[in-house]
Amino acid sequence: MLNRLVAPLVFIIALAALAFVMQTLGDSSSNKPLTSSELLKQYEIVEIAPPVASLTDKDGKKLDLLPLLTKPTLITFWSVNCGECETLLPLLNDFSNNHSQISQLLISERDEPKDAQEKLQSLNVGLTTNYDLDGSTVQSWEARTTMPASFFVINGKVKYFFPGRISQEHLDALLTLQ
Repeated sequence: MLNRLVAPLVFIIALAALAFVMQTLGDSSSNKPLTSSELLKQYEIVEIAPPVASLTDKDGKKLDLLPLLTKPTLITFWSVNCGECETLLPLLNDFSNNHSQISQLLISERDEPKDAQEKLQSLNVGLTTNYDLDGSTVQSWEARTTMPASFFVINGKVKYFFPGRISQEHLDALLTLQ
């Protein structure tokens, strides 16, 4: 009876020891914080010109995107039905209030302007949003697969793509770019 228990017990102890070693190795490499460039590297894309955008402003006027990209700009596609957006939008609002060197451009995808404005108000977000009423802009930017989706444009080129919610650490890392 005792011999039948020894093999499984040895196996469990070996697994626990392996897990401990793996955890220790993982912890030793994570003690060194990533630099800004290391943090952003996984989100870097081949620099491209901003894709076509068919946007309207809050008054329903057509909006040309390129004149809005005169300084580093974080473009974020969002929707009123997006749970992750509810967490991200206040973070972007705070970041915008504290860091004017990066412009924020929100684009509400296929939402009625009234609904989008109500959502921003309910979240205490003072950022202005523009509207992609027919979804053509989100499609041309290939942002349809995830919501929210943020693109960082610098020197007139799209340089980084952040699928999903962007973190404060990533926003802070953007401040280091020239």
